[in-house]
Amino acid sequence: MNDRRKDGRPIPDAPTSEPTVPRDHYPYVRGGAPPEPTTPEADDPTPEDDAQSALVDRLDPGLETPRLRPAVLGRLEGLGLLIVVRDAEGEPVSRDGIWQPADETVSLEELQRTFPVGSGATFTGTSVEARDASSAEEVSLEVVIMRHDEYEQMDGRPLRIVKFAPRGQP
Repeated sequence: MNDRRKDGRPIPDAPTSEPTVPRDHYPYVRGGAPPEPTTPEADDPTPEDDAQSALVDRLDPGLETPRLRPAVLGRLEGLGLLIVVRDAEGEPVSRDGIWQPADETVSLEELQRTFPVGSGATFTGTSVEARDASSAEEVSLEVVIMRHDEYEQMDGRPLRIVKFAPRGQP
Protein backbone atom coordinates (compact mmCIF):
# COMPACT_ATOMS: atom_id res chain seq x y z
CA MET A 1 0.00 0.00 0.00
CA ASN A 2 1.29 3.48 -0.86
CA ASP A 3 1.65 5.66 2.23
CA ARG A 4 2.63 8.85 0.39
CA ARG A 5 0.62 11.38 -1.62
CA LYS A 6 1.63 12.30 -5.16
CA ASP A 7 3.36 15.41 -3.78
CA GLY A 8 5.53 13.21 -1.51
CA ARG A 9 3.84 14.13 1.78
CA PRO A 10 2.78 11.22 4.01
CA ILE A 11 -0.90 10.30 4.11
CA PRO A 12 -2.26 10.85 7.62
CA ASP A 13 -3.50 7.82 9.49
CA ALA A 14 -7.19 7.14 9.02
CA PRO A 15 -9.34 7.67 12.09
CA THR A 16 -9.57 4.53 14.18
CA SER A 17 -13.03 5.22 15.54
CA GLU A 18 -16.27 6.85 14.57
CA PRO A 19 -16.67 10.56 15.29
CA THR A 20 -17.93 11.28 18.79
CA VAL A 21 -20.67 13.57 17.46
CA PRO A 22 -24.00 11.77 16.99
CA ARG A 23 -25.12 11.49 13.34
CA ASP A 24 -28.08 13.79 14.02
CA HIS A 25 -25.67 16.59 14.97
CA TYR A 26 -23.55 16.44 11.80
CA PRO A 27 -25.22 19.54 10.29
CA TYR A 28 -23.76 21.50 13.20
CA VAL A 29 -20.19 20.23 12.85
CA ARG A 30 -17.91 21.98 10.39
CA GLY A 31 -17.60 19.76 7.34
CA GLY A 32 -20.54 17.62 8.43
CA ALA A 33 -23.05 16.11 6.06
CA PRO A 34 -25.84 18.40 4.88
CA PRO A 35 -29.14 17.93 6.65
CA GLU A 36 -31.78 15.83 4.96
CA PRO A 37 -35.38 17.02 4.81
CA THR A 38 -37.48 15.37 7.44
CA THR A 39 -41.17 14.58 7.49
CA PRO A 40 -43.42 14.32 10.52
CA GLU A 41 -44.47 10.93 11.77
CA ALA A 42 -47.79 11.85 13.37
CA ASP A 43 -51.13 10.14 12.79
CA ASP A 44 -52.80 13.33 11.56
CA PRO A 45 -50.18 16.00 10.87
CA THR A 46 -51.28 19.55 10.21
CA PRO A 47 -49.66 21.59 7.41
CA GLU A 48 -47.96 23.67 10.11
CA ASP A 49 -46.44 20.53 11.70
CA ASP A 50 -45.26 19.39 8.27
CA ALA A 51 -43.62 22.75 7.59
CA GLN A 52 -41.87 22.73 10.95
CA SER A 53 -40.44 19.26 10.38
CA ALA A 54 -39.20 20.16 6.91
CA LEU A 55 -37.69 23.47 7.98
CA VAL A 56 -35.87 22.76 11.20
CA ASP A 57 -32.91 20.40 10.93
CA ARG A 58 -33.00 17.63 13.51
CA LEU A 59 -31.03 18.69 16.54
CA ASP A 60 -31.56 15.72 18.82
CA PRO A 61 -34.35 13.14 18.55
CA GLY A 62 -35.22 13.71 22.21
CA LEU A 63 -35.71 17.47 21.83
CA GLU A 64 -38.88 19.23 20.85
CA THR A 65 -38.66 20.97 17.46
CA PRO A 66 -38.73 24.74 17.97
CA ARG A 67 -41.64 26.52 16.29
CA LEU A 68 -40.98 29.11 13.62
CA ARG A 69 -42.13 32.58 14.57
CA PRO A 70 -42.99 35.76 12.67
CA ALA A 71 -39.80 37.16 11.15
CA VAL A 72 -38.57 39.53 8.46
CA LEU A 73 -35.72 38.73 6.08
CA GLY A 74 -34.60 41.77 4.14
CA ARG A 75 -37.95 43.51 3.68
CA LEU A 76 -40.10 40.39 3.29
CA GLU A 77 -42.34 39.07 6.02
CA GLY A 78 -42.56 35.39 6.84
CA LEU A 79 -41.73 32.87 9.52
CA GLY A 80 -38.22 32.21 10.75
CA LEU A 81 -35.91 31.26 13.55
CA LEU A 82 -32.25 31.49 14.48
CA ILE A 83 -31.06 28.40 16.37
CA VAL A 84 -27.93 28.64 18.55
CA VAL A 85 -26.01 25.42 19.23
CA ARG A 86 -23.48 25.46 22.09
CA ASP A 87 -20.68 23.11 23.08
CA ALA A 88 -20.30 21.51 26.52
CA GLU A 89 -18.59 24.67 27.83
CA GLY A 90 -21.49 26.85 26.70
CA GLU A 91 -19.64 28.48 23.80
CA PRO A 92 -21.61 28.92 20.55
CA VAL A 93 -20.63 26.30 17.98
CA SER A 94 -23.05 27.45 15.29
CA ARG A 95 -26.00 29.71 14.70
CA ASP A 96 -28.19 28.58 11.83
CA GLY A 97 -31.22 30.42 10.58
CA ILE A 98 -34.27 29.35 8.64
CA TRP A 99 -36.89 31.59 7.04
CA GLN A 100 -39.90 30.99 4.82
CA PRO A 101 -41.86 33.71 3.02
CA ALA A 102 -45.39 34.49 4.16
CA ASP A 103 -46.45 34.46 0.50
CA GLU A 104 -46.59 30.77 -0.46
CA THR A 105 -46.77 31.67 -4.17
CA VAL A 106 -43.19 33.00 -4.23
CA SER A 107 -41.17 30.65 -6.44
CA LEU A 108 -37.79 29.20 -5.55
CA GLU A 109 -36.28 31.17 -8.44
CA GLU A 110 -37.72 34.42 -7.03
CA LEU A 111 -36.20 33.67 -3.64
CA GLN A 112 -32.85 32.91 -5.28
CA ARG A 113 -32.95 36.24 -7.15
CA THR A 114 -34.06 38.20 -4.08
CA PHE A 115 -31.58 36.50 -1.73
CA PRO A 116 -28.60 35.22 -3.76
CA VAL A 117 -26.32 32.74 -1.98
CA GLY A 118 -23.49 34.66 -0.31
CA SER A 119 -25.40 37.94 -0.20
CA GLY A 120 -26.30 39.77 2.97
CA ALA A 121 -29.65 40.70 4.47
CA THR A 122 -31.09 41.73 7.80
CA PHE A 123 -32.96 39.09 9.83
CA THR A 124 -35.39 40.42 12.41
CA GLY A 125 -36.97 37.65 14.41
CA THR A 126 -36.40 35.20 17.23
CA SER A 127 -33.25 33.40 18.38
CA VAL A 128 -33.52 30.26 20.52
CA GLU A 129 -31.04 27.91 22.17
CA ALA A 130 -31.02 24.44 20.57
CA ARG A 131 -31.34 22.77 23.98
CA ASP A 132 -33.97 25.18 25.34
CA ALA A 133 -36.49 26.54 22.82
CA SER A 134 -38.13 28.51 25.65
CA SER A 135 -35.03 30.74 25.75
CA ALA A 136 -36.43 32.97 22.99
CA GLU A 137 -34.78 36.33 22.40
CA GLU A 138 -35.77 38.91 19.78
CA VAL A 139 -32.86 39.82 17.49
CA SER A 140 -32.10 42.01 14.50
CA LEU A 141 -28.81 41.17 12.83
CA GLU A 142 -26.96 41.01 9.53
CA VAL A 143 -26.90 37.53 8.01
CA VAL A 144 -25.36 35.78 5.02
CA ILE A 145 -27.60 33.69 2.77
CA MET A 146 -26.30 30.11 2.76
CA ARG A 147 -28.77 28.22 0.54
CA HIS A 148 -32.35 27.76 -0.64
CA ASP A 149 -34.43 24.63 -0.31
CA GLU A 150 -37.78 23.45 -1.56
CA TYR A 151 -39.81 20.67 0.02
CA GLU A 152 -43.13 19.09 -0.73
CA GLN A 153 -45.49 19.21 2.22
CA MET A 154 -47.66 16.22 3.05
CA ASP A 155 -50.64 17.96 1.47
CA GLY A 156 -48.66 18.37 -1.79
CA ARG A 157 -48.03 22.11 -1.48
CA PRO A 158 -44.48 23.31 -2.04
CA LEU A 159 -42.57 24.82 0.86
CA ARG A 160 -39.70 27.15 -0.02
CA ILE A 161 -37.12 28.30 2.49
CA VAL A 162 -33.96 30.33 2.82
CA LYS A 163 -31.19 29.20 5.17
CA PHE A 164 -28.76 31.73 6.58
CA ALA A 165 -26.08 32.32 9.20
CA PRO A 166 -25.16 35.48 11.08
CA ARG A 167 -22.35 37.42 9.44
CA GLY A 168 -19.07 36.54 11.19
CA GLN A 169 -20.47 33.62 13.20
CA PRO A 170 -18.14 31.08 14.85
